[in-house]
Amino acid sequence: MQVTLQKPRILGLDIIRGSAIVLMIGYHFFYDLDYFSYVEIDFQKLWFWPLFRYLIVNLFLISVGISLVIAHKNGIRFDKVIRRFLVLAGMSLLVSIGSYYLFPNSWIYFGILHFIALSSVLGLLFLKQAFLSLALAILVILTTIFDWFNFSALFTILQPLLKLPDKSEDLVLFFPWFSAVLLGIFIANFPLTWRILNAHFWSKLKAVSNVLAISGRHSLLIYLLHQPILFSLFWLYG
Repeated sequence: MQVTLQKPRILGLDIIRGSAIVLMIGYHFFYDLDYFSYVEIDFQKLWFWPLFRYLIVNLFLISVGISLVIAHKNGIRFDKVIRRFLVLAGMSLLVSIGSYYLFPNSWIYFGILHFIALSSVLGLLFLKQAFLSLALAILVILTTIFDWFNFSALFTILQPLLKLPDKSEDLVLFFPWFSAVLLGIFIANFPLTWRILNAHFWSKLKAVSNVLAISGRHSLLIYLLHQPILFSLFWLYG
């Protein structure tokens, strides 16, 4: 999700972000079905669900990288950076507090919003460094695939010090996921990307594209509200 700074809107980017939001709502719908014991789903053992989440997070974070380049194409606006960071940090705090109330043993201390808040600041260092971004992204991906360095150990060290839970409902480790933001920055530095994102085919299916575009424009609000709404509906139904 994204606090978007650019005008005019780029339809292709809104649709990509909106697609991620719709997929996320679908994922959480089935997650909540399992949580309220309407069905039994093993989200760890069934290969589909980790892959589904992997797709959703990648769509979000690549769009974060692209949006950073777009928002600061004429130079970094630090007033907007600070304002955006404070908004995301505040929303992240609300997510942590709400999740602690619902899941005291697995509350969210560094989820997708926390990650975006931090990576949106650190990503500014790479805005004009397309090939450096690509090289670092590949390096992080390779270290993860071949287990050259276990980045999750960083959180393991912090867990006892900060009394963090052993399990979190939404943990987005800075590594390897920052690689997706770097890939977005790399992609956004090429003219072909702009032509694709502004291409006419995004608006071909008007009903679908309109829904996805609106979802993408209001992705932060939808992210914050969709789980409370789903939880309330399942709770009332039960």
